[in-house]
Amino acid sequence: MTPKRDIEEEEKMSVRQFGRNIYFFSEVTAYSVATAIQLIDALEIQSKTKPIIIIINSPGGSCYDGWALFDRMRTCRCPIITIGMGIEEAILKGVVHDVIEYVEKK
Repeated sequence: MTPKRDIEEEEKMSVRQFGRNIYFFSEVTAYSVATAIQLIDALEIQSKTKPIIIIINSPGGSCYDGWALFDRMRTCRCPIITIGMGIEEAILKGVVHDVIEYVEKK
């Protein structure tokens, strides 16, 4: 069995940043969401006008943690664009579509 620490590290590695793109290719957990929120925070500090693109491919996971990510995306001062590709199940399916509607209403 894999030690818990290794699983946590693997989950963090499934959320990566390249430029202003965040790739969320992980199950929704406290660790993966915390990593994504840290990346959003860092990119927001760099520029409040340039958009952040979040590409999501996730089998779902914790609704509570998913809502934390959704709330952070809604309160971000810079535009956030979400792209769902592959699997976008449960909570993140709602995040992809609700953020699009929220941004369009602004």
